[in-house]
Amino acid sequence: MDSDQIVDQAPAETDEQAEPQATAEIVFKGRNVEIPDHFRIYVSQKLARLERFDRTIYLFDVELDHERNRRQRKSCQRVEVTARGRGPVVRGEACADSFYAALESAVGKLENRLRRSKDRRKVHYGDKTPVSLAEATAAAPPPERAFDAEPPSRTSMTAPNWTTNRDVSSASRNTRPSRCR
Repeated sequence: MDSDQIVDQAPAETDEQAEPQATAEIVFKGRNVEIPDHFRIYVSQKLARLERFDRTIYLFDVELDHERNRRQRKSCQRVEVTARGRGPVVRGEACADSFYAALESAVGKLENRLRRSKDRRKVHYGDKTPVSLAEATAAAPPPERAFDAEPPSRTSMTAPNWTTNRDVSSASRNTRPSRCR
């Protein structure tokens, strides 16, 4: 059998179920492989964890592929998990020697990508409330002496004093360096 496509709608959670089930629709596709029921249950439990990152996901597309080439035994099982929701389509793909190991790796990649996309959507500013002025001054001890007794002396800034007291760095900023080739 080349392709096996079965749609699995996860049941609604009851009070007796301890393990979370995916509320999104899960579509299984098997290429060169039959998908057992215990693997379907395992996949639905793994994908239920991912719905906390994006509640708008309505479809998980799980594709299992077995490579028949004997030279690729270490990566002959390939799992591809695609999450479709209101935002962008997110995909995780992995190859391993067993479907369980490949699924763990693919779900890890998918979780990382969903976490990054959730972090991009999150507003990172404005969540911290500043301390009010009354609270800040109430906690601080009163200053003993806020101002000096006599103010500093000021020199008159007439044109001759201004040119001599002027900052040298501002004069050097306004001139362009000469370019020699």
